Amino acid sequence: MGIGSLIYAFFYTLFLYRNPSGITYPFFAGGSCLLFFYYLKKSAPTAGNMLHGDWPGRKYSLFITACLFLLGFSVCYTDSLPLQILAKLLFFFLFMYLMLSNTYQDKDWDFFTYLGRMIALPFTAIGFLFQPFAALGQFVSQRRQKQEKNKYFVPVLWGLIIAIPVLCVILLLLGSADMVFGNLLGKLFTFSFPVQVFNNLFWLLFSFLFAFFASYCMLYSLSRQVLQGQETSAARNTKDSVTGITITLLLSLVYFVFCVIQIFYLFCGIGTLPEGYTYAEYAREGYFQLLFVCLFNILLVLLCNRLFKKHRLLQSLLSFICACTCLMIASSAYRMLLYISAYGLTFLRVFVLWTLSVMVLVLIGTLILICRSQFPFVKYSLAVIVVPFLLLVFARPDAGIARYNLATDRDSWYLHQLSADAAPVILKVDPHFLDEYNTPQKDTVRSFNFSRWAAYRAYRNSRQ
Repeated sequence: MGIGSLIYAFFYTLFLYRNPSGITYPFFAGGSCLLFFYYLKKSAPTAGNMLHGDWPGRKYSLFITACLFLLGFSVCYTDSLPLQILAKLLFFFLFMYLMLSNTYQDKDWDFFTYLGRMIALPFTAIGFLFQPFAALGQFVSQRRQKQEKNKYFVPVLWGLIIAIPVLCVILLLLGSADMVFGNLLGKLFTFSFPVQVFNNLFWLLFSFLFAFFASYCMLYSLSRQVLQGQETSAARNTKDSVTGITITLLLSLVYFVFCVIQIFYLFCGIGTLPEGYTYAEYAREGYFQLLFVCLFNILLVLLCNRLFKKHRLLQSLLSFICACTCLMIASSAYRMLLYISAYGLTFLRVFVLWTLSVMVLVLIGTLILICRSQFPFVKYSLAVIVVPFLLLVFARPDAGIARYNLATDRDSWYLHQLSADAAPVILKVDPHFLDEYNTPQKDTVRSFNFSRWAAYRAYRNSRQ
């Protein structure tokens, strides 16, 4: 896989160097999947259950691969920095899942097992950091033994290893000597001669080496099956269920009282709020705390389902906690809607509503898992997180935020905090909105972004 990793590192640097949200990002996503499936086809991993024919992965990998490509495309579709960061994080964990699910027997892995393996995999790859040098030495030694068949191979190989760094230095010197030649080189990686030349050389080399060692060592660690410790379902559910019943019973009593208060005070408005409180202030005070409690409840139910022996009463209490959590999510969403009606939309408020919607879908899967222990909860969770996230990105929430705030005559100060996604909407209402701020700039071929392109076109049209 050394040659494949070198090619991957070259294109990784070409696509992503100083280009965090350009049109090349989906090519990087597709290239990453291509390298991994090439590895699968060449290495014939022992995980089994592979599809026959040209597709080397498992059936579910088709869906994961499509999601990975769409996540890569979403980075260049939007200009919202939070969405781009979240897309990249989701891409990383989804790619970890793709690699683990195709190289290990994961039938008995639950949520916590997968989470632990995903976190451990990059650290195990670091342990093989010097493996490429050992493999290269072994490869050269084998070629020397066959030198009588091809006596030019080893000299050419060493010539390339020596010539490539020298060629880079010569190109930099020639670029500094002639501005036309220097501009030709600079257009490829967006730097100028000679001011930033050595700084860019360092980061170019770092980017290339990072991609090479990361890809090679990650694939090598997969081939060594360093995370082979298989955890079966029989190894779980060993704790006494009485402990779990005690914990969940006490929590259920507290949640019951809390949910009754939500129904009467918040939803029905029957009770009286403390003096000096408005419903908007009452809503603002609680939804972040409720969001944390809901996340805690989901993890608690999954942990109890993993640790404790099956018991009908325990399952009933866990189901009741899930039902209370759904009511808490409804309470948190209603509080947020009250707050939005009073103070308008922001990205954080939209993202909280999206998070609450996804948590409801995850809770549905958790309820099914309580009743059916063989339910593929990890696959289900990936689907109900990735697909709604893609819908959120392609909806361009910043544009919707601008449209809502303009329609409800909110203060325009927050509009300046939005990304280029909102520019076409704002310019329709106020063609001179961007005059006193940085105007949209036209991207290069590498850094082309659909949202910035739409903002640039809208700005140009507003000037005509």
